[in-house]
Amino acid sequence: MGCPLGHERYGRDYTGNPLFSGWGPIYKNGKVTGWYDNKINLVGHSFGGPTSAYFLYLLAEGDQAERNWAKQQAAAKGGDWHDYCSPLFWGDYHGEKLVNCIVSLAGVLNGTTFIDACDHSAIAVTTLMDIMANAIGGTPFNGVYDFQLEQFGITKSKNPDYHYTLDFIRSAKFLDGYDNALYDLSIPGCNKLKLGWECYDNVYYYAYAGHTTSTDPLTGNELPNAKTWVPFVPFSQKMGYYTNANEVVTDIYGKPYCVIDRDWLPNDGMVNTITASYIFGCPHKNWDGVAEPGMWITMPDRGYDHMDFCGGLFDVTNPAGETKAFFKEVLDDIAIATNGNSGRFVDVSASSPYATAINWAAGKGIAQGFDATHFKPNDVCTRGQVVTFLWRAAGCPAPKRACPFTDVSASSPYATAIAWAAEKGIAQGFDASHFRPNSTVSRAQFVTFLWRYEGQPSVKGSCPFTDVSSSSPYYTAILWAAKNGITKGYDANHFQPDTACSRGQVVTFIYRDMA
Repeated sequence: MGCPLGHERYGRDYTGNPLFSGWGPIYKNGKVTGWYDNKINLVGHSFGGPTSAYFLYLLAEGDQAERNWAKQQAAAKGGDWHDYCSPLFWGDYHGEKLVNCIVSLAGVLNGTTFIDACDHSAIAVTTLMDIMANAIGGTPFNGVYDFQLEQFGITKSKNPDYHYTLDFIRSAKFLDGYDNALYDLSIPGCNKLKLGWECYDNVYYYAYAGHTTSTDPLTGNELPNAKTWVPFVPFSQKMGYYTNANEVVTDIYGKPYCVIDRDWLPNDGMVNTITASYIFGCPHKNWDGVAEPGMWITMPDRGYDHMDFCGGLFDVTNPAGETKAFFKEVLDDIAIATNGNSGRFVDVSASSPYATAINWAAGKGIAQGFDATHFKPNDVCTRGQVVTFLWRAAGCPAPKRACPFTDVSASSPYATAIAWAAEKGIAQGFDASHFRPNSTVSRAQFVTFLWRYEGQPSVKGSCPFTDVSSSSPYYTAILWAAKNGITKGYDANHFQPDTACSRGQVVTFIYRDMA
């Protein structure tokens, strides 16, 4: 099949073969008669985010220019116009039904000021590629640096050294025009690219944005922090002060949405945090533990730079295992969409009184399951577990001193959290040397931990529960929790302070306090 409108220049030939068996339209006599039950989940990093959205758009809507050309050919030569262009451009078989969800990781969903802030963006990008290649010791291609740019005369066989290839790219100047991805990454380029990208009611959309800058108290600009990969630092600095009140960012309908103001300063070294959060003009919300199709869901900030999402050799700031844990979370997000929002865990039904809180806590990274599919909401919580939940909710801060308790070893998964909780006065030991991390936590104890976590706020009134004496050391904490809707008691008159607190109850108390 030919490429009449020139899109063969954008990569290798489109063969028409399915991405995998059992996916795509079902054809009969050259016509689409339905589609397979299998759906795909599209996960894209950087420009892969908008690429995934554009792919979905083409599946659903096709391309009018391609259809017009195909119909002209059919009128002149005979036959069905469908035979003259790829099914990707037909737009008449509800292709949106072939996709389950889109996950954008640091996606350039609305353009990036990297293109504007860096005066010579083409040189900046190719220089960055050079740095990344050197970082892994690459000199010849050896199958690693296959840029797939044969359409521009760049091949592995002709140019075996990546330095030669990058020099060719810089000198050829084809990155300075409009017929390349750099333009699509720019604000005006993305304004055009995303026109018509409405959300489809059957598709779930997740967006993870990167953010490794901090606000300079003197200037109000954003400066790269210690989490920023060194090669990104100069780009992040420029993006951290670049604004342009004359540059209008439009939405999916072509209407003005915002200008490049100070909201655009936070970034991950290459992409502005705001632009990676959702596609402007689409329905959206922040993650609250409940996935809804037909809207972009902005996931919690992970404090990643642009390459942290990829892991491997270019992730030099995250602890070992962080990327694996992150992508497990991404798979959990996809599972929520696949399971019709029944949740991450098979033992937490959608009708459970704890469902929203558990999904929220898991999405925030506050509480993890016992495995990928089980939370065990009715299991009792230990003292070590609950202070770990609170420590994660606080952002996993590093304590200034080592854990003071002899029954908490340095290798314990709770050691850092317990040291932090003791340092902050949130959780005390049973005595000066013992914390008893594996002991069950009672409802009264955990509400007291939560009250101390919030700074021990004062509260007026009387406790509504008859089983909580005014002389109880937990009285003020329970009164505070009741007044603020954190606990409703077992019934209107009883709190059951000494009853063991379950995992479901613990995360529900945290959710009501913090969400």
